[in-house]
Amino acid sequence: MRQKKQGKGAEKTALKTAKKAAKREAKERSKSGLPEEEDIELILNQLAAKDRDRKVVTEEICEQPTPRVHASFTCNPLKENEFFLFGGEYYNGERVFVYNHLFRLKENKGVLTWSQVTSPNTPKPRSSHQAVASRTHLYIFGGEFTSPSQMQFYHHKDMWRLDAANCQWEEITSKNGPSPRSGHRAILWKNSMFVFGGFYDTGHDVRYFNDAYLFEFGEMKWKKLGEDKKGDNVSWPSPRSACGIGEFEDMIFVYGGYTKHGRSFSSSDDSHGIVHTDMWSLDPRAVVWTKVRRGGIPPSPRCGFSTCVHKKRNLVVFGGVHDEYSKHDLTSTFFNDIFVFRMDQRRWFPDEKVEVVQEVTEEDTNSSRPMKRINSHLSVRGNELIIFGGKVDADKREVTLDDIWTLDMSKLTEFKMIQQLSAAASFWVEDEDEEDEEDDGAWDSEDMEGSDSEDGTEEESEDDEEVEMETDADEKLGEGHEAAAAAIASMSREARRKRGMELRAELSKFEEEEIPKVGEGLKEFFDRTRDRWGMQAWESRKSSGKQMRRDGFMLAVARFEVLEPLVTEFARLVKLEEEESIDAAEGSVSHGSGKTVSSTRPREHK
Repeated sequence: MRQKKQGKGAEKTALKTAKKAAKREAKERSKSGLPEEEDIELILNQLAAKDRDRKVVTEEICEQPTPRVHASFTCNPLKENEFFLFGGEYYNGERVFVYNHLFRLKENKGVLTWSQVTSPNTPKPRSSHQAVASRTHLYIFGGEFTSPSQMQFYHHKDMWRLDAANCQWEEITSKNGPSPRSGHRAILWKNSMFVFGGFYDTGHDVRYFNDAYLFEFGEMKWKKLGEDKKGDNVSWPSPRSACGIGEFEDMIFVYGGYTKHGRSFSSSDDSHGIVHTDMWSLDPRAVVWTKVRRGGIPPSPRCGFSTCVHKKRNLVVFGGVHDEYSKHDLTSTFFNDIFVFRMDQRRWFPDEKVEVVQEVTEEDTNSSRPMKRINSHLSVRGNELIIFGGKVDADKREVTLDDIWTLDMSKLTEFKMIQQLSAAASFWVEDEDEEDEEDDGAWDSEDMEGSDSEDGTEEESEDDEEVEMETDADEKLGEGHEAAAAAIASMSREARRKRGMELRAELSKFEEEEIPKVGEGLKEFFDRTRDRWGMQAWESRKSSGKQMRRDGFMLAVARFEVLEPLVTEFARLVKLEEEESIDAAEGSVSHGSGKTVSSTRPREHK
């Protein structure tokens, strides 16, 4: 899937958008009387105080979590059919939400049950942390918290462990550990947690690491590896984040990763970052790094891939993206392929059997494989690979996914989807400036065969007819909205949740481009989606020119009148739920209007 983003350079566009967002935010604050965004440490302390008010650990069955990336998704060390999902972040086009929610996922013969766990002592909200399961506990280190405006960053250096039996959190205090960071990688090594790399973002500059640490579970102590061995004549991987990591017979393997120097918005290659494709092995006992030869068929250069270890010898690599920069454009190629590095043989192997299953067209919405993506959550249970969520760029949006797929690694013949993509994954807050700059004549009647006219009378008549239909539709829907709002106000909280699940299921039946956005009128909906309806009119009725426009408009009206009330009702339910319990705010931030950026904002691989 190749997506070309036009503009005057990705970084320049991002800077311009950020400036506009800052002006708009200041204007909105002055109108509403809101204070400036609070200090990020104060925000975190307020959230931690709220968690301390809880008295006992509770666990309640819930619907699937809202979409999020850069969370940890880890097998329960006590029950192989259970997984823990902790933390993560979500960007909706306007602001970033960072969570400290803990969810438990139980899977039984393809049937999923989600539950949310709350605890009096919970780690602060974070994303891009690392989690490792050992015996009876889940260990979590580091991560980052981002303010809604993305102007403030806080990197954690704390270590926590979760008792997998009773879901009690415990903070572990130990000196001489890694500095604050996120985007690092960790893996279980003997009775220790091995940590490598990562980055630290001040908001003005980014610093990457290549140091290595062991946290010994028995002594509860940190140990820095090879501090006395670095030098000009010593082999050592360069600093990086977002690498892959595996362990085989007490040897650690590190693959790939990403490094970016500074936060420059220039068009130089350095500002785009470095994509690493090298492979290293480490003996933690002797602290000797060795560069591994690229044997076999390795993955193409990419970032944002996900890794896990299968059968104690296979480093599995899934997905990722390759960004190509030119003076004015950024072209991104996303992947959904799988490669395996046999750590015992030190060779790469592509999973060709899976590639046969994947040979379907991009337009085939019923294809039996995950869409191309980055930053998926990967886990392995026996021979079963589990792929959960991720992120992909769609037009000018960053779509956060929440579908779940499995693959039998012993057969490599078929992906199975066990959780569908929710309607929430398609929600996006549009940038007003982007909307104004869009070309809404993508397929207008003037561009179609047979659309020439001696004068503008016929076109004006068509426009008048459309305006009349748009007005009638909006008035009709407005009356329905009032009735729906009254009905929602009279519902119990449980009834609202049930209705929300029904609406989500109904909306998930449609492709995201067919779903109106919250607050979008018929005209805006048609202007945004006219290409789609024009093609449908041509394919189903073979109409062209003015007739294709008429037929396409009628198709848009029909779909809008069905789905717009559902979208509005769902948005009302979500808003009411947030006002009453502010579910997301328990692990996120609700201060300020946030920063609005396009999908051309600089991509950080973590």
